Amino acid sequence: MDNTLYIGLSKQAALQRQMDVVANNLANMNTTAFKRESVLFQQYVQDGAATAGTAKDDIAFVFDYGVARNFAPGAYIQTGNSLDVALTGKGFLMVEADDGDTMYTRNGHMSITEDGTLVTSSGHPILDDAGNAITITAADRQLTIAKDGTISGNQGVIAKLGVVEFAQEDEQSIRKTGESLFSSTAAPQPAVDAQVLQGMVEGSNVEPIKEMTTMMQISRAYQQTARMLEQYQDIQNQSIQRLAKVQ
Repeated sequence: MDNTLYIGLSKQAALQRQMDVVANNLANMNTTAFKRESVLFQQYVQDGAATAGTAKDDIAFVFDYGVARNFAPGAYIQTGNSLDVALTGKGFLMVEADDGDTMYTRNGHMSITEDGTLVTSSGHPILDDAGNAITITAADRQLTIAKDGTISGNQGVIAKLGVVEFAQEDEQSIRKTGESLFSSTAAPQPAVDAQVLQGMVEGSNVEPIKEMTTMMQISRAYQQTARMLEQYQDIQNQSIQRLAKVQ
């Protein structure tokens, strides 16, 4: 296989990866607090071999090396549920994962378990500003959550939601782990400008029309590359047939 086919195939592989990410964005357009993703591409240059009487030509391939996540806020949706919260700004709620590690989420759809633990929609305990699970007693089920995250019940203040943020240079180190949770090796810091909105959740920041347009563009580019490779192979086959007749 010669370099033209390798280059074409590298483009098709990159387009397929991009299509997968766009399809995932569309599939999560109604997922609470989902963040749109896009593929990061990079050029890989390989030294080309020189032939007799010609200069050496470098060969450039394209490949994807990662996924960037857009942390812009989605639309705020009013639910009227006192256990739902949305975060403005760059904040994340702290959550305890199954292995005890601290994870982060912007999905503020919460509930209370039978033993009184405040949990996410997937059952992970919500943590307070000291990193501890929050327990709501039966006498405190009528909750008020202030903009600074302070949770109050019938008997007074219960806890304060742990709302943190990451420095801008650390945002792309945040990794999606599933169930609307994120992990990061970077150290978070208390959120400065984030506010907690009770009775609301944050929608996805995916814009369906833009994603559909991108999907069509990717499909056309993939088909054009496929046609180019077919035409190139046809030219090669015709050349081989002609040479065979000459001999």
